[in-house]
Amino acid sequence: MRPFTDTWPLHFPIYLAEQEFFTRLLNDSVVRTENPWEANLFFIPTFTYYYIGNIGFPGQQFATVPEHDVAFPNYLPTEPWMRRLRLAYVYGNDSASSLSYGDPVRFNRSAPRDLLLSFDGFSKEDMVYSAGVRQGFLALFGNTTRPDVAINKGREPGADPATMLRSRFCFAPQGQGWGVRLSQAVISGCVPVLVHDHTYPLHRLLDMLDDITPAQVAALQDGLAAVHRAFFWQPEAGGRAYEHTLLSLHRRLTNMWTALFK
Repeated sequence: MRPFTDTWPLHFPIYLAEQEFFTRLLNDSVVRTENPWEANLFFIPTFTYYYIGNIGFPGQQFATVPEHDVAFPNYLPTEPWMRRLRLAYVYGNDSASSLSYGDPVRFNRSAPRDLLLSFDGFSKEDMVYSAGVRQGFLALFGNTTRPDVAINKGREPGADPATMLRSRFCFAPQGQGWGVRLSQAVISGCVPVLVHDHTYPLHRLLDMLDDITPAQVAALQDGLAAVHRAFFWQPEAGGRAYEHTLLSLHRRLTNMWTALFK
């Protein structure tokens, strides 16, 4: 899968999670078998990277969405995102050159977060894109003059890491699916704000965030420290996205078994 340099090709890096998972799975003899009679699930690599909306139209290849799908985090390149881990979190073995899963971790509160909310990204006129959430958000707040709200309407893909490190909350809307900003926010220690269409009163978003107390913000940040490793893939940085994807597959399998007894 990888070229001789052992690095991924220069495609859109945020869409390489499928290839990363495939490569890790091929080398994982603990959960993978070549005997179909021993298997509970069958993995069929579809290489959806080559059919996604930012690259090309999926057409008939993915006209029918599988019922038993499993989502996994986007792939974030080591630079600059893995360097942000030490700025957002404090690890017990802080003098080590690399991070490991066993290191204790806590949220880094020494760095000031002077921004209430930030968002870097664009939108499209087609309301199918983002289910209208991005369009509504930018229409409501795109020209705000609040000094603690940072909105960059022209950046795509992803976000500015420096701005996320200054933010307590990061707007993480969907695009043509759940996008990369969720992982970027978690790695940056920024609480992601997920807004579904027809779910929250979007016009009250800033008021709702203003009402969250410092103690509640601190609790959310501690939660990020507890789960952030599930949102990136690099094992040398302590990433556990692969293992959590396997857990999701096991949960899906359990649900499938349960459905047989309905």
